[in-house]
Amino acid sequence: MIHWLKVPNNPEIAKYIACYWFLEKLPNAEGNNDYPKLNPDPATHLILALPKQNFLYKSDNGVTQMQGCHWLHPHGKTYELDHAKSVACIGIKFHVGALYSLPNLVALQSKTP
Repeated sequence: MIHWLKVPNNPEIAKYIACYWFLEKLPNAEGNNDYPKLNPDPATHLILALPKQNFLYKSDNGVTQMQGCHWLHPHGKTYELDHAKSVACIGIKFHVGALYSLPNLVALQSKTP
């Protein structure tokens, strides 16, 4: 598995964005958890992925399947992710409440688990 996390260098961007992250897991990668847990998070993430990339989020409320780019909104429950197949995505983690100061961006949040 390949993963990294970077904070923005630009102070104007850093007002809104906490970090950028990348995740890539190849199929049959050994020593990695195929079903990692995503702990509750008060921040919003924008997930950037190829249009055919599938994402499964399992929680007490059932299973939500997403495809391609999508928003991961603040959540108070743990999600179990399905990484049994290959996955590659870039994420942008916003500071808590940052999207409220960007009204045009909030209107774009149509896809969310």
